[in-house]
Amino acid sequence: MIQVQPRSISVQRHQLTADVKSVAFLQLSRLLIAGVSLSDALDDIRDSDESRVSRKMWAQVGLLVRSGESLSQSLSLTGFSTEKTALALIAAGENSGDLANACNAVHEFYRWQHNLGQRLVTLLIYPLFSLCVLVGVVGFLLVSVVPAIEGFLVSAGGELQWHTLVLLAVSDWVAQHYIAAVTAVAGMVAILFLFARFNQQVRYWIDAGLVKMPVIGKVISDLSLSRYARCCAQLYSSAVPLETSLKLAEATVANLHLRVALSKARHSMVSGLSLADSMRSTNVMPSLLVRLVAIGEHSGQLADVLTQFSEQQSATAESSIKRMEQLIGPALLLMVGSVLLWIVISVLGPVYNVAVEAVVGVA
Repeated sequence: MIQVQPRSISVQRHQLTADVKSVAFLQLSRLLIAGVSLSDALDDIRDSDESRVSRKMWAQVGLLVRSGESLSQSLSLTGFSTEKTALALIAAGENSGDLANACNAVHEFYRWQHNLGQRLVTLLIYPLFSLCVLVGVVGFLLVSVVPAIEGFLVSAGGELQWHTLVLLAVSDWVAQHYIAAVTAVAGMVAILFLFARFNQQVRYWIDAGLVKMPVIGKVISDLSLSRYARCCAQLYSSAVPLETSLKLAEATVANLHLRVALSKARHSMVSGLSLADSMRSTNVMPSLLVRLVAIGEHSGQLADVLTQFSEQQSATAESSIKRMEQLIGPALLLMVGSVLLWIVISVLGPVYNVAVEAVVGVA
């Protein structure tokens, strides 16, 4: 029998994207359904994968499986040790004897992760790019263009309008302190990032503020709870105990504020309350989730109602994202146009007045 030393296995899990893992588990599910043995299916995935890191991982998984380890244990030893949701789904499939459907559930889980990540990236790229362009253009005008014509505006005489005076004051301040301002902003962002990364209390406050933001907060909440409900439904329908399903599903919620509320609800359920009453007591969960969970508990179809809630929240979030995408363009255009209009009017207005006075004086 082949002996494999688990400590000698080292695969960097973060190099395998959700999309790559989704495709691999879909292929594994289809091969198992077709009657291919697990070890041969793993070899087929290894041979067909184009990623060197992924091939190495699947080769090591195959070695472990042939040495007598279960698939879930093999995956844990080869880089999936923190993927507790995926491992729980695989383990549940092994216990129930339906490993093919368990692999398909893992495929759905990773596909959801990939699609969500792609959607959020698409949503953020355009406004962030536009904001950078706006800051760059306005900064150039304030630092280079406005100071160049400030002397002419002042020497021309006459009373300057308030918006021109504001522009000149802002331009002077930016020209003198823009390096310090950029450094201070970058430092504050870095400090906030470090505090949010290493201080759970600061991260909790930030995440709580994000959830309470208009429009964006609801999208974050809808997407997070949709992912939580879907994962919990997959685990529970795979014969994973409810408390374990809830605990593993909490790990899929990135927002700490929501994750703490879900954890409190789970502990309240363990202490004797129903899951619906536990969620209601947090004052964070949407009323739709509480009502559907109560119906699922009474009817014995909790997994089905959680899946329905996940689909409903996902559709709601999708609609909100589409509205945001449609509004971001006009909003940014209005912002850019307003700033540029302010600069143009403040600069050309006095120039126009000087030209008119000169023509009138000549006449």
